[in-house]
Amino acid sequence: MENEIEPVMRGTLPFLSLALVLSLCILISPASVSATQDIPAYRVLQYDLQSSHFGSRQSAFSADARSLDADLLLRKCVFSRLEEVNEEEIFNAIANETSAFIVLVPNLRFPSKANKEKIMQLERAIIRREVTIPTYLTEENTSTKELYEQIKSTTTSLSDRSTSVLLKNAFFGTGYHIVVSGSQPKPLPDLVFHNIQARIRASVPAKNGPTPVVAFVAHYDAIGLAPALSFGTDSNGSGVIALLELARIFSSLKKKNDLTYNVMFLLTSGGKLNYLGVKKYLEERLDESDDSFQRSLAGAVCLDTIGRGDMMYLHVSKVPKDGSFGQIFLENLQNLTSSGKRKVSLKTKKINLSDDFLAWEHERFNIRRLSGLTLSSVESHLSAERSTISDVSIDYPALIENIKLIAEATSRQIFMGEVSLERLEGTESSLKKLSSILSTSPRSNEYLVGSKVSLVATIEDLLKKRSGNDVKTFQFKVDKKDKEVVLYDTHEVTMTVYETKPAAIDLIISILIAGYIFVVYTFIDNTEHTTFCPKKL
Repeated sequence: MENEIEPVMRGTLPFLSLALVLSLCILISPASVSATQDIPAYRVLQYDLQSSHFGSRQSAFSADARSLDADLLLRKCVFSRLEEVNEEEIFNAIANETSAFIVLVPNLRFPSKANKEKIMQLERAIIRREVTIPTYLTEENTSTKELYEQIKSTTTSLSDRSTSVLLKNAFFGTGYHIVVSGSQPKPLPDLVFHNIQARIRASVPAKNGPTPVVAFVAHYDAIGLAPALSFGTDSNGSGVIALLELARIFSSLKKKNDLTYNVMFLLTSGGKLNYLGVKKYLEERLDESDDSFQRSLAGAVCLDTIGRGDMMYLHVSKVPKDGSFGQIFLENLQNLTSSGKRKVSLKTKKINLSDDFLAWEHERFNIRRLSGLTLSSVESHLSAERSTISDVSIDYPALIENIKLIAEATSRQIFMGEVSLERLEGTESSLKKLSSILSTSPRSNEYLVGSKVSLVATIEDLLKKRSGNDVKTFQFKVDKKDKEVVLYDTHEVTMTVYETKPAAIDLIISILIAGYIFVVYTFIDNTEHTTFCPKKL
């Protein structure tokens, strides 16, 4: 009697069994690529100025991750901690045709003092240079630190050339592949910038000639390694706060004292873009047929990074002439600081028009043969503290004293008789409130351009409340075709990290499955020629 198994083997059961086993093999086999996590990251700034390129020029990439000490970085993505990185390492990576560079920064929003120094080193290397590869910052937290350790371990293992390690890597090693998808950065459309002007008019106009004007100027934008992290609390948030406070003080003093000057307050955009805002403002005013602005401006006092220390530097292009506004203002400052620990020092620096960037905002006035100076707590225009994402704090007592000093020195010159600032000084809480308002969003220029910008409207309202209703906002447009300034998009991205397995694993699984299919096929094929006989008991 034929074995009853034979009809079964010729039916559908073998094929169902085969499909089931194949499915199980696929399910239990390790995937060669699997998504592990998404990481938010901040792209390093990118901009063009007068056709010169600065910052990171790329954003999208797809590459295997390696730590900075890898033997070979060609077409790899460097995943490094901040403490390992310096200027030389970045540009060596670029020279070795690395695909991307990612830096882990602990406490990215409020870094420690040591990390601030490291960040500023990177900023000195990148902000004023062109970087040809995608470069990102990301927060160092538990998950990213663990990922770094795994990538570091993988890199170390790949550097080991012993036979046992090579075999282990070939069959059981784990790698990581990082992807930032999307198109490459695009220039922002026609850029609309905003200058905000307020006036407090003299109560005693000049009898002969135009009433003199003193202008207080501060740019309200910021710059740092990543636009999305550039809040510029001191540079130049402190300058903006000081200007707002001076508007409030002089407006209050005018109610009881005779003001002999017109006082102008000018908040400019594009300060970190070679003082573009004040340049456009002066071009517009000086191109007018009426030359009253040029004849009436006694001097411009630019406020830049004044929220720290006991030392105030008065920066000028040349020593002010005797009897000029600048000379009298300097003399008042020095007299007020002759005793006590707060000091004022005069710093002269000639304008170098061959440089890509002017040193200070007052140089824009000097180029147009107008009197101007800059007050700053910073001794050198090259200080990294003026252009860093780590600029997140102000010494409020120092800022209060600096504002008081500027107000007293100016009031001696623009009001008739003696004036008292008693009860007019700002409080630490009021200044902190202003700083908090200015830090509601990044103040990199990429976030401040457009026909309507909420922060610009907020600043305009703050100035109006302090100086009165004589406030105007002037818009100017920069066409990207002119290439005077080009800003780019793609500031915040999501990096997808994939865990990868060696191709040898896929090969082994494929061989096993092929062998299994061959055995089952042979077994089924043989049943067509085999007769099963039951054993006799």
